[in-house]
Amino acid sequence: MLSRTQTGNPFAGARFYVDPGSAAAAAVGRLRGSLPANADALSRIANTSHADWFVGPVTAGGVQSAVAGRVARIRATGTLPVLVAYAIPNRDCGGYSGGGASSPAAYRSWISGFAAGIGRGPATVILEPDALSQLDCLPAADRQTRYGLLSDAVDALGGIGVSVYLDAGNAGWHDAAEMATRLRAAGVDRARGFALNVSNFDETADER
Repeated sequence: MLSRTQTGNPFAGARFYVDPGSAAAAAVGRLRGSLPANADALSRIANTSHADWFVGPVTAGGVQSAVAGRVARIRATGTLPVLVAYAIPNRDCGGYSGGGASSPAAYRSWISGFAAGIGRGPATVILEPDALSQLDCLPAADRQTRYGLLSDAVDALGGIGVSVYLDAGNAGWHDAAEMATRLRAAGVDRARGFALNVSNFDETADER
């Protein structure tokens, strides 16, 4: 979804990277001789492009190096890097995907390294899946801190020309009015737009 200040479509005419070394591709190779039906099913995943998630190392230098290497490989094939930034403090409210940066300052440094790794050139970033949807687990002061961190990240990435999409959870989590309020507080007016259903498996029609 586009924010009201953006026009056009950054994906128009773009090609997307299909990783020949993905875990799914490796599984297809292992199963092709013994379980061909399973291999055929997995090939639907292996032959489809996926965004690259960056969850660590949670240091500026570490993430810069990791992002730069991946972006260089993707761009060398003439395809568009599509990345997910996932290192917000108190990530996943300490649940299954808990972790993230140790402090607001560490997160700002991490985002700076993430942006430096992308460098100049077309790229798309989905920013912090579930971070807005899970605000309810945080004390009031920490919610405001999270809004500020997301807003700063929008500016840091947008400043190098990246198309940034703030994650808005899924249609079954919060109603549209509540999520719109949260997106505005996180700077969606300066982002490319927002993303839905990034870490879930809902039907597209429901999300629309």
